[in-house]
Order: sequence, then structure tokens, then C-alpha cells
Amino acid sequence: MTAFGVLVALAAAMCLGYAIGYRRGARTPPWRKRMSRPALARQAAGLITLAALSQLQRVAHRRLPMRPRSRAR
Repeated sequence: MTAFGVLVALAAAMCLGYAIGYRRGARTPPWRKRMSRPALARQAAGLITLAALSQLQRVAHRRLPMRPRSRAR
């Protein structure tokens, strides 16, 4: 019975939080603002940065020798 009460309280809190958050949440900007040139440039810069970091990580992983693991005693 206690577990059921906890589940009901959790569900009520989730519903209340959703309702309050839904009303107070910031409106999403219209598609014209999301697709503006500066916004797309920021997205492209982020994507290029992630691709470059991934490539750098792969190269570093190939070049650095593996260290032997220490044995636990």
C-alpha cells in the first residue's frame, strides 16, 4: 500500500510540474528565426568543431602507445 501511495504522489507531482512548466515555458521561436543565417552559421560551426575534435581524438588514439595496465595485488 505504501508503494502505491508513493507512485500516486510521484505521478501527481509529475503532472503538476508538467502543467506549470508548460504554461510558463518560453515559446519556441518561429522557424524563420531558427533558420536565419546567423543561427545556421552557429549550427554549422558547432558541427565542424565536433567533427574536428572527433578526428583529432582518433588520430591521437592511433599515435599514442597503449600503457600497460598495472596489476592489482
